[in-house]
Amino acid sequence: MTFDVWKQAKLQNGLAKLKTVSIPATSTETTIDDIKRLSGITSQVIGEESNISLTGNEKGQLMKQHNIRPGTAEWFQLWFSKPYLTGEKPIGK
Repeated sequence: MTFDVWKQAKLQNGLAKLKTVSIPATSTETTIDDIKRLSGITSQVIGEESNISLTGNEKGQLMKQHNIRPGTAEWFQLWFSKPYLTGEKPIGK
């Protein structure tokens, strides 16, 4: 390998330019509101507030009443429909 003077000069000039770049000032203090915002926790509620246990129990009861088996199209419709978003009914068409 040979030493390339021009290549070395380009590298040194690039390093000198990087040293002169100013870094924007950032605050090191993080508030609880910042953490909530970054994690996606918001006060926005779509429809009613949901309790995962109550919702699961209700859907389990609907499965028993309508004889819906896991993995069927009806099961996917029951568990993954978003009535507040699309207006789709979880049971029936």
